[in-house]
Amino acid sequence: MRIVETNLQPNSQLKTRRVTNGIVIHHSDTTFDVGAATIDGWHKGQTWAMIGYHFVIRMDGAIERGRPEWAIGSHAGPDANSQTIGVCLAGNFEVNEPTQAQYQALGWLVAYLRGIYGDIPLTRHSDWMQTACPGRYFDFNQIGKGGDDVEQINVAINGQTVQGFRRDGVAYAPVRSLAEPLGGVVGWDEASKTAVVQGPKAVRIVSNATELAPGMIVSKDGEDRTFALVRDIAKALGGNVRWDAATQTVFVDRG
Repeated sequence: MRIVETNLQPNSQLKTRRVTNGIVIHHSDTTFDVGAATIDGWHKGQTWAMIGYHFVIRMDGAIERGRPEWAIGSHAGPDANSQTIGVCLAGNFEVNEPTQAQYQALGWLVAYLRGIYGDIPLTRHSDWMQTACPGRYFDFNQIGKGGDDVEQINVAINGQTVQGFRRDGVAYAPVRSLAEPLGGVVGWDEASKTAVVQGPKAVRIVSNATELAPGMIVSKDGEDRTFALVRDIAKALGGNVRWDAATQTVFVDRG
């Protein structure tokens, strides 16, 4: 699963969000499928800078990028906008249920965002403003059901804990947080979007798309938000890895 880059451009300057404390779920309030570009046009027609949501999930489960992830959104009022990421699912959930593909995609997106920002809560638009959004038929219990086995986990590295992912039994962690406690030196080449971990055995992690791929979870925003296979990085830097199912934690120690 991946994020489709729409490359939408604002009509005016955006402000940077200083903190990220949550994810707000919306519906598009349409009975038909709608994408980020269409919503961008609607919002610009209201004299907004651009689409107010950071992500749009289509009825087929495609995840499209809207407003840049770093920017303050325009989706749930000033208080929410200043500290949350807005995710809009196409559809009217006062009338219909989200598709299973949408629930699956939302589960993946939530795991991806929590891997970056920590265990931030999910809220409804209606938790912030007087609205029915995201609708009576949106069910939080269905998020992530029927999809790939992607879950948030803890990764304890030399006693320091960071947020990571586990997909199909394979653990991933932020490359810098993983490598540096094990004595690795992380470099970043902007031109090739590649993180290079220098140690007894150099490891190169290419970051040129936003998707889960064999051996990596990648991001376009630099090596501090590039995720890599825990076992591969630990092995290259002489570390030992063990999994504790009871606490959902991967422990990594220097060998």
